Amino acid sequence: MENLSGHLLEEDIDLVNKGVKIMDYKKELEQITETVETQKLEKAKLEERKRKLTEDKTKILKELEELGIKEEVLEETVEELEIELQKGIEKCKQVLN
Repeated sequence: MENLSGHLLEEDIDLVNKGVKIMDYKKELEQITETVETQKLEKAKLEERKRKLTEDKTKILKELEELGIKEEVLEETVEELEIELQKGIEKCKQVLN
Protein backbone atom coordinates (compact mmCIF):
# COMPACT_ATOMS: atom_id res chain seq x y z
CA MET A 1 0.00 0.00 0.00
CA GLU A 2 2.84 2.39 0.74
CA ASN A 3 4.21 2.01 -2.78
CA LEU A 4 0.80 2.62 -4.25
CA SER A 5 0.20 5.74 -2.14
CA GLY A 6 3.75 6.93 -2.79
CA HIS A 7 3.25 6.36 -6.50
CA LEU A 8 -0.03 8.26 -6.48
CA LEU A 9 1.60 11.07 -4.58
CA GLU A 10 4.31 11.38 -7.25
CA GLU A 11 1.66 11.41 -9.98
CA ASP A 12 -0.26 14.08 -8.10
CA ILE A 13 2.88 16.18 -7.79
CA ASP A 14 3.53 15.75 -11.51
CA LEU A 15 -0.03 16.84 -12.30
CA VAL A 16 0.31 19.88 -10.05
CA ASN A 17 3.63 20.79 -11.67
CA LYS A 18 2.09 20.43 -15.11
CA GLY A 19 -0.83 22.59 -13.98
CA VAL A 20 1.58 25.25 -12.72
CA LYS A 21 3.46 25.16 -16.03
CA ILE A 22 0.20 25.51 -17.93
CA MET A 23 -0.75 28.49 -15.76
CA ASP A 24 2.69 30.04 -16.37
CA TYR A 25 2.24 29.57 -20.12
CA LYS A 26 -1.26 30.98 -19.91
CA LYS A 27 -0.02 34.08 -18.06
CA GLU A 28 2.81 34.51 -20.55
CA LEU A 29 0.38 34.16 -23.45
CA GLU A 30 -1.92 36.76 -21.87
CA GLN A 31 1.02 39.15 -21.44
CA ILE A 32 2.11 38.64 -25.05
CA THR A 33 -1.45 39.14 -26.27
CA GLU A 34 -1.77 42.33 -24.21
CA THR A 35 1.55 43.62 -25.58
CA VAL A 36 0.48 42.88 -29.15
CA GLU A 37 -2.86 44.64 -28.63
CA THR A 38 -1.13 47.66 -27.10
CA GLN A 39 1.30 47.83 -30.00
CA LYS A 40 -1.55 47.56 -32.51
CA LEU A 41 -3.32 50.45 -30.78
CA GLU A 42 -0.15 52.56 -30.77
CA LYS A 43 0.43 51.73 -34.45
CA ALA A 44 -3.11 52.81 -35.30
CA LYS A 45 -2.59 56.08 -33.41
CA LEU A 46 0.69 56.71 -35.22
CA GLU A 47 -0.88 55.94 -38.59
CA GLU A 48 -3.71 58.38 -37.83
CA ARG A 49 -1.18 61.03 -36.78
CA LYS A 50 0.83 60.42 -39.96
CA ARG A 51 -2.33 60.75 -42.06
CA LYS A 52 -3.22 64.02 -40.31
CA LEU A 53 0.30 65.41 -40.75
CA THR A 54 0.27 64.47 -44.42
CA GLU A 55 -3.05 66.30 -44.84
CA ASP A 56 -1.62 69.33 -43.02
CA LYS A 57 1.51 69.28 -45.19
CA THR A 58 -0.57 69.12 -48.37
CA LYS A 59 -2.70 72.03 -47.16
CA ILE A 60 0.33 74.14 -46.24
CA LEU A 61 2.07 73.41 -49.54
CA LYS A 62 -1.05 74.44 -51.41
CA GLU A 63 -1.23 77.70 -49.42
CA LEU A 64 2.47 78.35 -50.08
CA GLU A 65 1.95 77.73 -53.77
CA GLU A 66 -0.92 80.25 -53.77
CA LEU A 67 1.48 82.74 -52.19
CA GLY A 68 4.10 82.00 -54.82
CA ILE A 69 6.51 80.30 -52.44
CA LYS A 70 8.13 77.05 -53.53
CA GLU A 71 8.80 74.29 -51.01
CA GLU A 72 12.47 74.05 -52.01
CA VAL A 73 13.05 77.79 -51.47
CA LEU A 74 11.34 77.59 -48.09
CA GLU A 75 13.50 74.61 -47.05
CA GLU A 76 16.67 76.44 -48.08
CA THR A 77 15.58 79.52 -46.13
CA VAL A 78 14.84 77.46 -43.03
CA GLU A 79 18.22 75.71 -43.28
CA GLU A 80 19.99 79.08 -43.59
CA LEU A 81 18.09 80.44 -40.59
CA GLU A 82 18.99 77.35 -38.55
CA ILE A 83 22.66 77.88 -39.36
CA GLU A 84 22.40 81.57 -38.41
CA LEU A 85 20.68 80.68 -35.14
CA GLN A 86 23.31 78.07 -34.31
CA LYS A 87 26.07 80.62 -34.95
CA GLY A 88 24.27 83.10 -32.69
CA ILE A 89 23.97 80.51 -29.94
CA GLU A 90 27.67 79.71 -30.20
CA LYS A 91 28.55 83.41 -29.93
CA CYS A 92 26.34 83.75 -26.86
CA LYS A 93 28.03 80.74 -25.25
CA GLN A 94 31.46 82.29 -25.90
CA VAL A 95 30.37 85.58 -24.34
CA LEU A 96 28.98 83.80 -21.28
CA ASN A 97 32.17 81.80 -20.78
